[in-house]
Amino acid sequence: MSETTVRPHAASAAGPVGARVAGPAPSMPPGPVLRLRDVHVRFPVRRAGRRAHLHALHGVDLDIPRGRTLGLVGESGSGKSTLASVLVGLRRPSAGEVAFDPAPGSRLRTARQMVFQDPGSSLNPRLTVRSALEEPLRVHRIGTPGERRRRAAELLDLVGLAAEMLGRYPHELSGGQRQRVAIARALAVDPEVLVADEATSALDVSVQAQVLSLMVRLRDELGLTMVVVSHDLSVVRHVSDEVAVLYLGRVVEQGPAGQVLRAPSHPYAAALVDAVPVVDPRVQRARRVAGPPAEPPDPAAPLPGCAFHGRCPRVDDVCRTVDPVLAPVGAGRLAACHHPGPHPETDTGPQTDEEVR
Repeated sequence: MSETTVRPHAASAAGPVGARVAGPAPSMPPGPVLRLRDVHVRFPVRRAGRRAHLHALHGVDLDIPRGRTLGLVGESGSGKSTLASVLVGLRRPSAGEVAFDPAPGSRLRTARQMVFQDPGSSLNPRLTVRSALEEPLRVHRIGTPGERRRRAAELLDLVGLAAEMLGRYPHELSGGQRQRVAIARALAVDPEVLVADEATSALDVSVQAQVLSLMVRLRDELGLTMVVVSHDLSVVRHVSDEVAVLYLGRVVEQGPAGQVLRAPSHPYAAALVDAVPVVDPRVQRARRVAGPPAEPPDPAAPLPGCAFHGRCPRVDDVCRTVDPVLAPVGAGRLAACHHPGPHPETDTGPQTDEEVR
């Protein structure tokens, strides 16, 4: 297992404040903007009075395509938020390599930003909206005071809020307005990669749709690369080009969002999709699975063989002894399963975005 490396591929440079506020998406160099190879994250824990390690991420290999949106899905405890923190550099892996390839002229320290789940706690209640938007610019010494004020107004307009809200405090805003401010703050330093960690889960359904549409528009207008972390498959389906399914810190399936969520190959991914309610009552009645069976094993004491074999309907002796690796299961698709799908119940499931709620 290799030692941890976080390696940029290009030098960074300071650019003018507000360089990508609006307009056509800039041209970008080809290839993935982020590459993860054999990434592990371990946390020390105690089990029965003994020291052990909880494997939050276990050998993750992942390419994040430039200018695209990757959805990360999985149950609570699957490693989604840990992986998100690795992607933006908030956490260093215990082992493995994270290679970041910023575009020429990017500011390396600010090129990756995160939008957190709860804007009520991620925004400082003592700062006005204007101060919250100007703060990252001051911290990174970007622009003059006048440029920062203009940038704050531009950012608020970019996320669809009126300039009169610059003087308000977070408690004077609705939940959707606070999340728009949080998105604007993440965009203040002109990032290339935006990671949204359950960014709509605290919002009402109607407000969720507005914020998701905003994120898609910003991605297209600003040429952003986005990673959307969510347990809600309808959210992921709406905004993502590709999907990576995490189970106990492992990527067990990856591929185009429409294909993976319509006909998943891995039984865990199939169980997640089966748990999503659909509008058609005949389809809903035909489903026999309401989610992954049983409880996941203790991540500090992983099972031998396939990590999912204790919950898998396709399990056999090979699954109990041999850990599967990600392997092609179709054009552009990978799955870590000895007996990949397609899953018959899921194939009769939701076919369009409108059918997923």
